[in-house]
Amino acid sequence: KIKVHPLFGVLVIITIFFGGGASMLWTFLAVLLHESGHYFVAKSRGYVMGSLVLMPFGAEMSTKENFDSKSSVMIGLAGPLTNIILALITVGIWWIFPSLYSVTKAFLNANISMAFFNLLPVYPLDGARVLVGLSKNKLKALRWLKIFGVVVSIVALALFVVSCFFTPNFTYAVVGIFLLYGAITDRAEESYVSIFSAISKDYTI
Repeated sequence: KIKVHPLFGVLVIITIFFGGGASMLWTFLAVLLHESGHYFVAKSRGYVMGSLVLMPFGAEMSTKENFDSKSSVMIGLAGPLTNIILALITVGIWWIFPSLYSVTKAFLNANISMAFFNLLPVYPLDGARVLVGLSKNKLKALRWLKIFGVVVSIVALALFVVSCFFTPNFTYAVVGIFLLYGAITDRAEESYVSIFSAISKDYTI
């Protein structure tokens, strides 16, 4: 079951308003394929995944199962790696069909930005999930990664404010709100179950 988070809706509206409707469609496709990478790796490890909530620069997949540390790392890396592979395939297609460059450039940009953004060691992104999976002291790692999430969100929001004096960059605002929301909404009990026990219930990608 696929749901849409309000923040994803805000990003869609802003993008369309500034004439980026086509780019949003390519981004939407990149998000779904990114999520598919997580899904199929989780399935290959024997996990049953639930609903999918589309969010800015990723998605949130729900499951009632606990991922072991190795699976947590593999599933966390699967989404960004899927985007990197898709970016390489897109460049390869340009060599064969150069005329498709202008049409698919947005798809390349979406995959590159999603891959590297999600690999940042900031909760609730994939990079943070991977680091928690690798960490011996998962609870301590989670606390620091959440702090990083808040710090980065504040920097992004500050950059948005500064951009308003020139050309408003709403991407900074959406990123800031998304990271701040992800960093502060998990309760301690939920964090212990979903992250300290190697990620369960809500898996953000």
